Amino acid sequence: MTALYDATDGDNWIDNTNWLSDKPLREWHGIGADENDRVTVLDLSDNNLRGVLPPELGQLMRLSSIFLSTNLLRGTIPSDLGNLSHLRQLSLSENQLEGAIPTELGGLSQLVWLWLSDNRLTGSIPPQIGDLMNLEVLSLGENLLSGWIPAELGRLKAASQISLDNNQLSGSIPPELGDLTNVRDLWMGHNQLTGGIPPELGKLRTLGTLDLGENSLSGAIPPELGNLRALTDLVLLNNDLRGEIPVELKDLTGLRSLRLGGNDFVGCVAPSLSDVLSEGVVAGLGLRYCRRDPEPDPDKAALIAFYNASGGASWSDDTGWLTTRPIDRWHGVKTDPNGRVIELNLARNAVAGRLPAKMGDLSHIRVIDLFMNSVGGTIPANLGNLSRLTKLELSRNALVGEIPPELGGLRNLSELGLGQNSLTGEIPASIWRLAKLERLNLRRNQLTGSISPVIRNLRNLVRLDLHNNLLTGPIPAEIGSLSDLQALSLGSNRLSGHIPPELGQLRKLIHFDVSGNQLTGAIPVQLGQIPTLESLAASKNQLVGHIPAEIGNLSKLRALSLSSNQLTGPIPASLADLTDLYFFNIADNNLSGDIPVELGALRNLETVGIGKNELLTGCIPAEWQSAPFPDFSRVDLPFCETTEVVPTPVSRVTYEAVITTNKGSFVVELLDDIAREYVDNFLRLVWSEFYVGSEWHRVVPGSLVQTGFNAEGKTVESFDDEFHPDMKHDVAGIVSMANDGLNTNTSQFFITLRPSPEFDPYVDGELKSCESPGVSCHAVFGKVIQGMSVVMEIEEGDVIEAIDIESYITLHPRK
Repeated sequence: MTALYDATDGDNWIDNTNWLSDKPLREWHGIGADENDRVTVLDLSDNNLRGVLPPELGQLMRLSSIFLSTNLLRGTIPSDLGNLSHLRQLSLSENQLEGAIPTELGGLSQLVWLWLSDNRLTGSIPPQIGDLMNLEVLSLGENLLSGWIPAELGRLKAASQISLDNNQLSGSIPPELGDLTNVRDLWMGHNQLTGGIPPELGKLRTLGTLDLGENSLSGAIPPELGNLRALTDLVLLNNDLRGEIPVELKDLTGLRSLRLGGNDFVGCVAPSLSDVLSEGVVAGLGLRYCRRDPEPDPDKAALIAFYNASGGASWSDDTGWLTTRPIDRWHGVKTDPNGRVIELNLARNAVAGRLPAKMGDLSHIRVIDLFMNSVGGTIPANLGNLSRLTKLELSRNALVGEIPPELGGLRNLSELGLGQNSLTGEIPASIWRLAKLERLNLRRNQLTGSISPVIRNLRNLVRLDLHNNLLTGPIPAEIGSLSDLQALSLGSNRLSGHIPPELGQLRKLIHFDVSGNQLTGAIPVQLGQIPTLESLAASKNQLVGHIPAEIGNLSKLRALSLSSNQLTGPIPASLADLTDLYFFNIADNNLSGDIPVELGALRNLETVGIGKNELLTGCIPAEWQSAPFPDFSRVDLPFCETTEVVPTPVSRVTYEAVITTNKGSFVVELLDDIAREYVDNFLRLVWSEFYVGSEWHRVVPGSLVQTGFNAEGKTVESFDDEFHPDMKHDVAGIVSMANDGLNTNTSQFFITLRPSPEFDPYVDGELKSCESPGVSCHAVFGKVIQGMSVVMEIEEGDVIEAIDIESYITLHPRK
């Protein structure tokens, strides 16, 4: 108490009766104490306290209530208050406190009231506040708080009042706030909130006041707000809301105040809303009453809910949405002759947010395509109700959680794309029973468990992509019965056991990848019976035995990768018959014997790897000297003599680089059409694992992030520039060579975070004076096509964990 008195100018309090006297503490003004004279209550509200709160307050272990509001306290809230395990009430409102809210307050499990409003607090709301299960009142309004509203606040089931108004909070309103089943007042006005109003707020049946005014909320008013029968005050004014005012608001019969001005509503107002929207209010909104109430349209309501939940106002194209146009004129929407939605196609449209459960009401829909967006959250189980759905494409988003087993009810589904998300858990058994499925893409998730033998039910399957998950167990021999299968991608998992010889029955298979697993045993000779095979990848396993000579029967094979196994014996001369081969890597095995000179007939090779096979003898075919990407390391052999003219490779491969950092992964498309020399250099370094462990050593916020130093100190010889007029740094996500001036390219590269034309080598079609001091000329050799949000989060000191080059999946005919 002495520390508090001294720190807050106790001599000038309005009332300091008995303070610092010999009288019992319970007789000091504003102090309550127990029978042992231990302080239990501290009430000095409106008492002219000045100065800072001393950390010694955290030693009052019997304290249950602190009331210090309406004073002139400054400084920060001591984190030591988190030690007060008996504290039930903490009121520090109407002071001049600043700094962040201590996360330690989230440990006050007995807290019932937390008043911190009307101060100068900054920083974000700690998600730990959501741990206060007994909290009834949370008052944080009238501060300078920023950042997103934590979804964890939805766990405050005992809360009756939550005030977050008059701050600088941004981002969307968490739908989890719809779980606040006892809340009566919810104030979030006067912030910078964006996105739609979550329809989940319609579950708050006890809500009396909802203030969302003076933000930047977009989308339509969710009709679910009509469920708030206890609502007396609804404030939505001065946002960016649009669309029609839902007729469901007619059920808000207890409304005393409805403020909707400063938005952009369209259409007419249902006559049944006249009790809550007077004729003057309607006129003030620039609207009029309809002749009659509109008929309910479940499809339209589902689309509006989707627009609200997925940041529709920020889409690349939202033409027509929430206007009075027929919904078949809303961008990406198709309807049947009866006006029922049959297709929603918003691929590559900057769709974000989440998928609302209401999408399960689109009972006639056949196609949902949201490929390559930023949709997060979980997959709604309600999608399993869409019995007419034939295509569900959600790949390249940010989905989390498990795959709902209800999707197994989509009996007409022919395409299911959930690849390149962050899905977890096992693949539901119901998925293996979708008999009409032709394409199943679950690649690049974190799926666990095994591949069920029930996969034999997918008898129409054409493409199966489970690449890069955490799958275990054997490869089911039943896959060999899928006679229409053309692509089988099981690489980068933890699969074990043998490669089933039954896979040789897949006579239409074009692409086969089981690389990066824990497979053992020999390569089945039956794989040589697949006449259509163009790509065979089984590298990075524990395979043993010989390379089957039968592989030479695969006349259409273009890529063969068997590296990093334990293969023995000679290289079959029959491989010389693979005249279309451009990728050939058998490095890092235990192969022996002479390298067949016949392999010089493989004139189209671009990548050839035989390194780390120290028992090989003979000579290396001279024709391989011109391969752009050779690996002859630890093979101390000469080149064979030849007089033949070596032809230039007739084609190039399109490459994508998946760069994994400690912040996540992103995908770069390599632009070898304008930057072949730079792409070649990058690929050589990647395949030698040069970049593994490299730090992002230079980060200029809002401008660029740069990396490329080898973690082990290895260096790269510089090479000359070869600029192209199309090398433009015109958007965020451009991948470009770093240099110290003209012709000093090595291994470093950077990624732009904004358009940066100052780095372009050409201006208006003319090459700049790149040799002049201070003139920046940098060569673009790639662009980020997915995961730009990860790039934006990179900080100095972050690390490249891996780079995977995806070239083997290019199955297009050679030019």
